[in-house]
Amino acid sequence: MATLVSVSTQPALLPNSSTRTAPACRSLRLSAHRVKSGKKFASGVQCAQEGHKETSTPAPPMNPSRRELNLSLLAAVAAVSTAQSLPANALLPGYSVYSRGNRTRFETSISSAVRPYSLEVPDSWSQDVVSLNDGKLYGVDLRYGSKSDGQLAVSVLPFANRESITEAGDPDQALSTFIELVGAFWSDNGFGDTSRLLDVVNTTVEKSENGVYYKYELKSPRSLIVANATDGQLYVLNVSANSRQWKSSESALRAIADSFIVPPLSNI
Repeated sequence: MATLVSVSTQPALLPNSSTRTAPACRSLRLSAHRVKSGKKFASGVQCAQEGHKETSTPAPPMNPSRRELNLSLLAAVAAVSTAQSLPANALLPGYSVYSRGNRTRFETSISSAVRPYSLEVPDSWSQDVVSLNDGKLYGVDLRYGSKSDGQLAVSVLPFANRESITEAGDPDQALSTFIELVGAFWSDNGFGDTSRLLDVVNTTVEKSENGVYYKYELKSPRSLIVANATDGQLYVLNVSANSRQWKSSESALRAIADSFIVPPLSNI
């Protein structure tokens, strides 16, 4: 609702003059300031007597409204968030990188010539002890687990001087080889029944500067298998979960599998 403000009818001095005055007006009305799109407009003072119009003095700037302040604050926060966004290859929040030292010989390892493979593991996961039997028989080199999320195991096995996983055949042929080499360990430790491990949901072949990787998704139980071969060694990661764990932690399990890297000899 517009507010009516009475204005004095006393003669007003014009700039640079001490004698000239504005015509007297019989009645004056000044409409309220209107705010539109952040701009302020003041109506003129109307002289009803002689039809004379005299522009009023511009109103002083008003303090910003609470809405304007909130919008400015949101814009500032968005700018900071954009500036601090992580690059695509940055470490995921809440994860740490496990990196296998290429000069480290584990007591359970079949071979001391293990490439410094790496993967990202949630900070809430714990590293499990690898038994001597699992290491010597199935090449198990690393184990991690979480009661709420699932578990993982990396096996490193001699691979007849092969330099690429493609030398094991196509992905289906290679998976049969993995089951033959490591399947008994997987069955005994909750990574899946070898009689049902061929129940494959999805298979992909990924090529990068770090070589060729065969990737599998199995559904009984849910398992993500990633395999690579280099320098005569076979590297197989199995990330597994039961149905309850998979439902709540699928994204974390996929992040682990996607982070698995075995650098070829040329990259070391």
